[in-house]
Amino acid sequence: MFFSRAKRTHAASPESVPKRYDDVEFSLSLDSTEATLRGVFGGDNTIIFRRFGPNREFLILLVDGMINDQIVNDYIVGRVEDACEKGGSPDMDTLANEVLSINDVKRTFDPVEVFDTLLYGDTVFFRDGSREVLILSTKGFERRGISESENEKGIKGPQEAFSEAFMPNLSLIRRKLRNPALKFSFRKIGRVTRTNVVVCYIEGLCEDGLIEELNDRLDTVEMNGILDSNYIAEVICDSPASPFRTIGATERPDIVAARLLEGRAALVVDGSPTVLTLPHLLVEYFQSQNDYYRSFWGASVSRVLRYVGFFIAVSAPALYTAILNFHPELLPTTMLISAARARQGVLIPTVAELSLMLMALEILQEAGLRAPPAIGQSLSIVGGLILGQAAVDAKIVSAPVVIVVAVWAVTNMMLPNLRSPVFIVTLGLLLLSGALGLYGYALGLAALGVHLSSMRSFGAPYTDFAVPYSMRELRDSLIRAPWRRMKQLPLFPKRGGKPS
Repeated sequence: MFFSRAKRTHAASPESVPKRYDDVEFSLSLDSTEATLRGVFGGDNTIIFRRFGPNREFLILLVDGMINDQIVNDYIVGRVEDACEKGGSPDMDTLANEVLSINDVKRTFDPVEVFDTLLYGDTVFFRDGSREVLILSTKGFERRGISESENEKGIKGPQEAFSEAFMPNLSLIRRKLRNPALKFSFRKIGRVTRTNVVVCYIEGLCEDGLIEELNDRLDTVEMNGILDSNYIAEVICDSPASPFRTIGATERPDIVAARLLEGRAALVVDGSPTVLTLPHLLVEYFQSQNDYYRSFWGASVSRVLRYVGFFIAVSAPALYTAILNFHPELLPTTMLISAARARQGVLIPTVAELSLMLMALEILQEAGLRAPPAIGQSLSIVGGLILGQAAVDAKIVSAPVVIVVAVWAVTNMMLPNLRSPVFIVTLGLLLLSGALGLYGYALGLAALGVHLSSMRSFGAPYTDFAVPYSMRELRDSLIRAPWRRMKQLPLFPKRGGKPS
């Protein structure tokens, strides 16, 4: 019933990876070619072999469920049979240039290209007496339509989001940037899945060195399967041990277009609705797509509040612990007496109180994310209220701790993409403050600053624009300036450091 350890080890070894069939050769004899292909696809009932023609000299291969039946029947088989009735059996040149009414006809001798395109919904066409193969675009598999992003909802502006099919995703980007300088470079990654990956950039705006480095890093990705863009992001990113991401991720075409206009690159992965953008800077965590679709006054106020919210989120538990345990003289007398009364009967130390409540709240948020939508939000809110009140009544935690954790939770929600890093940094500062007081808090902030300033994303300093080189760069970092002040493309730090 269970596989042995030896069998499991063998199944995961590189030697067990299926072949790519590079050594397959197509014969002049169609019967021989068909026998070879049936050997390759033996046991797979979704591969359809269809011989037709006056002397059965034509063969098409297609994958059931991934092709458009009408295109195959009317514009391939029907057109070839009509041509045979009118003037005999056409050769490959005539078929490709005159007979087949297909939007995209590619001619090849490469078996790997034949298998890749066949398994992605195209039809491959063979003719007796020729080793050449025609690849006909007949994709017709089901895919999710363009819809609104669930994770990056916009109040104003475009509402469309990427889907799992990469060609429609590329068309969404192309619609935003109708310029021949926009380039799409295709490649395949994954020994088994052979996943399509597209590097997008604007020629003339994006540095050549960035694209070269990105391609070099993609060459190092050696995995059996790529099922999502995050598989690649974790392999090619800078500082993989850091909780802060150095590669951006978005589901919105307008954000990708804006990043490309800044001279960055994007990575589209087939099967994933999330597009990677790089380099990625720390300041992007505090920017929102809604900032650019409303008044610059409201956008600037919201952006400043996000910076303040980040500081409060990482500092509130640590400062409460440090001041209450080590520096009570900093508190007004009435507040100090109130905090002391609230802690009467509580047996565990303040650090343990806060750590326990932070972890409990994080567990509730995780449960709410994974619960059915109808009860997920209620679980997080009601669960937090009930748990907090019960903990205070049972003297497990004090009432001020519940208030501090509630403030932490609200400010943390202002930056959903920073949720995990904020939790990790908060716990680190809390432990240091519990051990050393305000000195530990200051030491932790200094360590965080050194860590962030030492990070780079594809050669670009991670904290650029957070500490601008000039007042001009403040136009879209701490605040969002009016569009009349941002007529030119936003400056972006070159990989050497300072922006040009």
